[in-house]
Amino acid sequence: YGKNVKYPTLVENAYIRDLTTLSRADSTPPRLEPEYSNSSELGINIKHTSGGSLFRSLEFSLALFSGTVYNKLLTRPFDNVIASVQIGRNNTRGIETSLKLNQVFNRFILNASFIQLDISDPLLYAYKPKKNFSLHLSYVSRFGLYFNSTFFYEGKSLAWYYDNENQFRTETITPFNDMDVVVGFHIPLVKNAEAEIQLAGYNVFDRSGFRYYYLKKRYWQMSLALRY
Repeated sequence: YGKNVKYPTLVENAYIRDLTTLSRADSTPPRLEPEYSNSSELGINIKHTSGGSLFRSLEFSLALFSGTVYNKLLTRPFDNVIASVQIGRNNTRGIETSLKLNQVFNRFILNASFIQLDISDPLLYAYKPKKNFSLHLSYVSRFGLYFNSTFFYEGKSLAWYYDNENQFRTETITPFNDMDVVVGFHIPLVKNAEAEIQLAGYNVFDRSGFRYYYLKKRYWQMSLALRY
């Protein structure tokens, strides 16, 4: 259980009031209200270590959480865009659970997770799905090859943005499923040095249907790293 207070920054106050220059008079007008929040969480974690060859350990977690926030500034999670509004009160409740198997056949990690949210004002948590399920598989070979894949399902979420005419818009993102994939290889070089090549694909089936931003869209990434 905890309580927090967050005071808006000078930049946030200036953005809301559409200031482009500062003067002595700019310190006297009313400012944004402080953001207050309180939250609580109750959960359980269980770990079982196996002596068999099928898997090394099993981990299970379950958490119930609840939070209330006042005067939260409406912002997007992936950039600095701010909407000119503070939400008076928002309640968020949810449940989160996961099950993880470590070192299956000494090579694999399996992880399944689920989260369900009840948000009274979805605008405050734009692009966050009300329901999310994911199934993750990791593999590491003795030769340096590794592979990660995550299949996931996202429930309905709400997006907001400013269009080309600077008008505030909202859009519902319908439920969809997709997959992330990562393949890489560690290459030993000299003593204490190695190279790593990696290819990653995110939202590889491109099923979100959201078109305004690259968020939740398919993209590929290739990288080369040298470590010493």
